[in-house]
Amino acid sequence: MAKIYEALAPAEQQLGWRVNPTLHIAAKFRHRRKNGSPFFTKMLAAIPSCR
Repeated sequence: MAKIYEALAPAEQQLGWRVNPTLHIAAKFRHRRKNGSPFFTKMLAAIPSCR
């Protein structure tokens, strides 16, 4: 996880807030995406390749 936090440091500086990564197993990710989880819907809408 240390490498992940290190890689996120530039984004945190640009955004002005801390980014807290969350790891999901693929099945849980698909379930939340399919069921319209508000967090996943908003997150995926911000990623051009996921639209």
